Amino acid sequence: MEKWPTDSRFQVTANTLVKSFDDKIALAHMQTKRFHLLNPTATRIWKSVSSGSSLVELKQQIRQEFDVDPEQLSASIDQILTTLNSENFIEIRS
Repeated sequence: MEKWPTDSRFQVTANTLVKSFDDKIALAHMQTKRFHLLNPTATRIWKSVSSGSSLVELKQQIRQEFDVDPEQLSASIDQILTTLNSENFIEIRS
């Protein structure tokens, strides 16, 4: 079962700073002082989320780029989104 509704759209929180390094992105949260360096897959998901893609669009884009089982893909995306949300880097767009 997915945690996020399929029509979910996310936005970057106001306190998130983003820095790109080649195929990775570093995130820093100004209030919590938390820092994350995203791997290439999480970076690709970040770029899709921050561009305004819905969860359905994000999964379609990633599925086209990576040869991975759809259930494994959904679980990985949900895990990454959950982490980004719990660390206050993203939130559901209202």
